[in-house]
Amino acid sequence: MKGILWLLLLFSTAVGFALATLHHSGYVVMVYPPWRVEMALSFFTVLLLAGLGVFYLLVRLAIGTLNLPATVRAYHTRRHEGKNRHLLETSLIAWFEQRYNRAEKTAAELLQQPHAPALAGLIAALSAHQLKAWDRRDGYLAELDHPDSPWALPAAITRASLWTEQRRYAEALDEVQRLRRVDRRNAALALSELKLQHQLRNWPAVLDLSKELADRDGNELMLQQFRRQAIVALMRKQAADQTDTARNSWKRLSPEEQIHPDFVAPVVQVLQDTGHCALARELLDEALTAHWDSRLAALYGGCHSDDPTPLLEKAENWLKQHPQDAGLLRSLGQLCLDAQLWGKAEHYLKQSLALAETSATLEALGRLEEKSGRPQAACEHYRSALRASAQRD
Repeated sequence: MKGILWLLLLFSTAVGFALATLHHSGYVVMVYPPWRVEMALSFFTVLLLAGLGVFYLLVRLAIGTLNLPATVRAYHTRRHEGKNRHLLETSLIAWFEQRYNRAEKTAAELLQQPHAPALAGLIAALSAHQLKAWDRRDGYLAELDHPDSPWALPAAITRASLWTEQRRYAEALDEVQRLRRVDRRNAALALSELKLQHQLRNWPAVLDLSKELADRDGNELMLQQFRRQAIVALMRKQAADQTDTARNSWKRLSPEEQIHPDFVAPVVQVLQDTGHCALARELLDEALTAHWDSRLAALYGGCHSDDPTPLLEKAENWLKQHPQDAGLLRSLGQLCLDAQLWGKAEHYLKQSLALAETSATLEALGRLEEKSGRPQAACEHYRSALRASAQRD
């Protein structure tokens, strides 16, 4: 359509020019002694326009000749870019098709081309990793480690991720920490370091990093799981040494976490297993005073006491407020066992069993029957406890 309009405009101009010259008798005289040239104005106009056209074509030809090397270079660049684009698409398709041999081969071929995109190095490294060609993988990534390259950071992050997958946790941690010194605001790197510290069982660092991420509005549920595992591991390790060390580790948690059942329950279990019953009951008292929880109440009688009377009195006061709490009734039964109050122990344990049949309650009943001189009944309760435990698992 555009061409037709230009053609119409050209013919219209020619017709207008022809009509104008029919009624115009002007002429042009050019004198250069001893020569004299005289011609019609219309012919001179046509000749002038033709000359301008020829001059324009000559200028264009000269400019094209001067720009010929750049034009040739641009042509070759377009050819290389087209070939590179084809190779990049081929390697990406092969990668997503999980044809790692072809993906690496195509990406490596692309890296040999002029103006090869750096993305090809990452594809080749990832493919070599899948093929367990660790040396080739590290070589591809090393080629991207130029300080001024925008691909240096992605290559380093990829290296740390692949080392983590390969279970080279210490080397991956060194790499992530190096990257964090460059980019402290990167929350993804902080999370990667947290996971690596967790794998390396560096529990103090896990606590510090989880707190740092929590301050950045991270995934609270996931961070709580990391912190819970870290504090339980620290308490298990330090409780074997001395109670004060374990208490100091516990104080590193926030006041909200120190009364949260998900934190208190596993820590109390560790303290009871290692014989730190006084500290375990101290933590339980604080948590139950702040917020009642049946799981914690069930742990109150889980540790033997030489003088269970004060504990019984406190638990019986709680029972007035929570008469149908199966966990508290089980703790009362266990405390009565320690006090050798067989009748009250049986009463509390059977009440707890009626509310919730648990392996711990059945095991406590088995101990009661054993101490009462009824081994047959004790065996029945122990078998029931094993079945209940197996069903729970």
